[in-house]
Amino acid sequence: KKTEYGKGLGNTKENPLAVERTGLLGQAALAKVCKLPLDITYRENGDKYDNVIAGYKVDIKCAMIDYGQMLICGRNDRGRYIPLSKDIYIASYIEFDNLKEKFASVTLVGFVLKKDIDLVLKRGKKGNQMNYEVDYFKLRPITKFIKLVLNRKDFSH
Repeated sequence: KKTEYGKGLGNTKENPLAVERTGLLGQAALAKVCKLPLDITYRENGDKYDNVIAGYKVDIKCAMIDYGQMLICGRNDRGRYIPLSKDIYIASYIEFDNLKEKFASVTLVGFVLKKDIDLVLKRGKKGNQMNYEVDYFKLRPITKFIKLVLNRKDFSH
């Protein structure tokens, strides 16, 4: 059951799949720059991860605007705890999106390893969702991630 601020908060009447599109645009941007396959299969309730790279589960968090931080849901609006289950989280946001022209620009900001995330949940600005917040300035450079992927190196350092 959807709540006032439930699933799909960014969806509108004009763009009822805005949230899903935003997530896919983030995945497409990373796939393009890292020369990775793009899986756009629709899965009810989402997927377990966006990609597996060198054995690491990767989640690309793509925001509709630049918030200056990446938000990772830790407890949903119904109170269910959501563990950090990916090894790497990548921050991105939509710079420009023209649905009519089917053109978008995505900024890939940086990445963080699960072990480096501050495990303090903070309430979202709307609703009851609790998030882990990672400020952009605390992220590792996205250029380092891209080089590691292209050179098939280890992310753990």
